[in-house]
Amino acid sequence: MDGLPTCAVSCLVQAIPSSNCSLTDIACICLDQQLSAQVQVCGLQSCSIKDNLRSERALYEICDYPVTVDNKVFPVLMYVGIVISAIVVSLRVAGRLIASSFGWDDAVSLLSMGTVIAVTVVGLLNAHYGLGKDLWFIPFNDITTILHLYYTIEALYVASIALSKMSMLLLYLRLFPDKRLRLILKLILAFTTAWGIAILFANIFACQPISYFWNMWDGEHKGKCLDAQQLLWAHAIINIVLDVVIVGLPMPALFKLNMSWKRKAWLVFMFSAGIVVTVISILRFIHSLTFDFLDNFTKTVVPVSIYSLLEVYLSIIVASLPGVRALLAYIHTAVNGKPSSYKYDYKYTGPSGASGAAATTTSLIPPPSAVRAGTFDVDAETAKGGEFIALEETRSQSRVDGYVDSRGASRAESRTRTRTRSESRSRSRARGMSQGRSESRATGQGRRVSKAWFD
Repeated sequence: MDGLPTCAVSCLVQAIPSSNCSLTDIACICLDQQLSAQVQVCGLQSCSIKDNLRSERALYEICDYPVTVDNKVFPVLMYVGIVISAIVVSLRVAGRLIASSFGWDDAVSLLSMGTVIAVTVVGLLNAHYGLGKDLWFIPFNDITTILHLYYTIEALYVASIALSKMSMLLLYLRLFPDKRLRLILKLILAFTTAWGIAILFANIFACQPISYFWNMWDGEHKGKCLDAQQLLWAHAIINIVLDVVIVGLPMPALFKLNMSWKRKAWLVFMFSAGIVVTVISILRFIHSLTFDFLDNFTKTVVPVSIYSLLEVYLSIIVASLPGVRALLAYIHTAVNGKPSSYKYDYKYTGPSGASGAAATTTSLIPPPSAVRAGTFDVDAETAKGGEFIALEETRSQSRVDGYVDSRGASRAESRTRTRTRSESRSRSRARGMSQGRSESRATGQGRRVSKAWFD
């Protein structure tokens, strides 16, 4: 029994009479589970935490117990997760920059990506110091380091999850113009921001002094901490509810879009992918309930850590899917030579037909930026007898990041912000009659031609 602390040897001597083993029968002692349980109970009362860890390690070495290390999935998940997340976010940002539409949702997504990178770095350091091993096989200084890193990763996890939700809500605000929906989105965004800040500070200042969080394990330091279970419930329940709400909010607007069922199904799938994150959050919560922070935590925390990483990576990936789709569609449009940018209409008001109705034709024109840059001559075009209408970036329900609801002049389209410039004069109309009539015959009366950005 060399290597056992004195207090552990005393506990063994006290427990031997109640067993069929002798002090010299090592094989019998190692196989007697009831004896081992009695020694452990005595050790918790008579030995320090460090002596108990020394005793456990000595028993593993003396009895040649099998040693298992649960640190294979953890690093692989981090490497794969950070690579995929970085690619997806990069594609999202690239698409926004190409389209000159970089917004607050993209900025917040980049902040979230920063926290994801930090989570990965700290997680890999934790694996290096022994996360996944039994606590008694880890040097005491490394145990303190692992807990310090765990404290850091918990704060980064909370920040990353909150930022991903905020990015998604800000994206919704860009896409959906309905006043009632926008008000709801703003309220939820404010609540999510407040919740994220509150949970972040609760995690940072959970223990007083703060260093007690990573020093309490040895029982040699003084301090106090918030109830970990209460903090867990407060975070998990609100987190899951927000996930469900964020997934469900855009669904009514998406179902109302007038487009092919395939495109609608793809949109619904893309915006409902967050349900996977919700499932991961629930699984993490369930495993957290059975996790004992003071019972071999360097090994028992691994399942919770895996679910936390999955939630972090999937949250930022799901929040970036619409932007990635937009970039891929933009590339497809560029390759196929289809018009890009936004939806624009060009209308000529020509002579009256036989029935007295105005004959109109429409064609696609460059975006307003081209007009402002002087590459499109509005005066020359209006001199033909027409009226120039440039629909700037579509903010209506008819556009969902690249898809357009093609119902024509519907109520949704009427809510689109327009800029109208009309310089029609009687002289211009007279000069443009013949041209307007010929164009009307060429394209058909009342025909509207519209395209969508990234369609």
